Amino acid sequence: MEKTNFELLHDYAKSSNRVIKMIESPYPEPNVVIHKFVKFKRTAYTPISDLNKGYLAWFYDYHKPISEEATYSGAFIPISIAKDVSIHIRSKTVLHKLQLFGNSKYIKTGSSSFDSKVLITTNNTQAAKKLLSKTRLQKIILKALALDPAMCISINEKDLEYIPSLENKSYISILRPRHWYVEKKEIDALLSLGQSFENYYYESLM
Repeated sequence: MEKTNFELLHDYAKSSNRVIKMIESPYPEPNVVIHKFVKFKRTAYTPISDLNKGYLAWFYDYHKPISEEATYSGAFIPISIAKDVSIHIRSKTVLHKLQLFGNSKYIKTGSSSFDSKVLITTNNTQAAKKLLSKTRLQKIILKALALDPAMCISINEKDLEYIPSLENKSYISILRPRHWYVEKKEIDALLSLGQSFENYYYESLM
């Protein structure tokens, strides 16, 4: 029988000597179950490193109407930026590079080597340009996006109330919508990139 995502995460935690907090909540609550088949909300998270700043996280909620909101996994690292600022970064496709789509809604940082590879949307252009102006951060972002064609960099777009240490905090994330990274190779790659972001922000505060 094929293992569930939770079982695969449990196997990874055991093999890597890592603690992964996993929570499974049924919909609706058991005392009001009408149908035999119960849907679940599933969350899991684990610290990226001993710094206990950033976290790997997995989220699934059957009742979220949009697939990108219902399922995702990623690395989430706290940063110093206003909580109401949201930024979304993804790789340019060939069609975008050929300018077959309008680019008016996307902002540019002023770095041609970076801007030529990414699409950036935000509700605060000034804050986004300030955050993304550092060459070192741009290189880490490009490396993260190269991990998976569907990967994106997301800032303050998800509600992380299920991770107590990140609740109500601003964060930058390496986000994979509609998919859980549960294989060892995938998780290790995400951990490595998460540590790069974590080290960058930790060193910037030194």
